[in-house]
Amino acid sequence: MKLDTVTQIKYFSAKCVRDTVYLSWTVRDMSKDGVFILYRSSDGKIFNMIGTKNIIAADKNNLPTNYYRDTDFGEGTKYYRLAYINSASEYLVSEKIMVSDETIIG
Repeated sequence: MKLDTVTQIKYFSAKCVRDTVYLSWTVRDMSKDGVFILYRSSDGKIFNMIGTKNIIAADKNNLPTNYYRDTDFGEGTKYYRLAYINSASEYLVSEKIMVSDETIIG
């Protein structure tokens, strides 16, 4: 695999409401179909996959927002990371974001 140098994660955020985290992200210049993989961590170091979302390449001028709902949040602070792997085996990984009860950080 090699780094996708064209696609950009423009926005990635999380909001916790009543034990559910709502994740949203926008990607720019995505020219190939692929999959988004979402990861969660309790310590910000060791991440476990919590879900995937298949994606079809969009018009470069269109920046659709993608969503994922994590219903297994629990208590305390959690960290999230987003990865994208396209059909050419190129990848992109977001910075980690942090969320705690009733907050938005991202």
